[in-house]
Amino acid sequence: MRGLTNRLTVEPRLSGDEVQRQIGAALERAAVIDASHVQVIVSGSRVVLSGHLRSWPALEDAERAAAAVPGVSAVDNHLRIANW
Repeated sequence: MRGLTNRLTVEPRLSGDEVQRQIGAALERAAVIDASHVQVIVSGSRVVLSGHLRSWPALEDAERAAAAVPGVSAVDNHLRIANW
């Protein structure tokens, strides 16, 4: 006979403020992203990124960083590439 032990736990959902803080921290850690030019809006489990970055890789990294935060189900990327 075999047994199964369920060790799953349900973690509480993060608040919108905590999700926003974690995304901001992730953007700050990314070397190619100038996080001061990115605005993050959290609505439930959706995140909207807006602002401008210097390169396509930075734009993609910002989207990946936001999507990797626990509790985020979708990222609407409205970032633009701008030379300044």
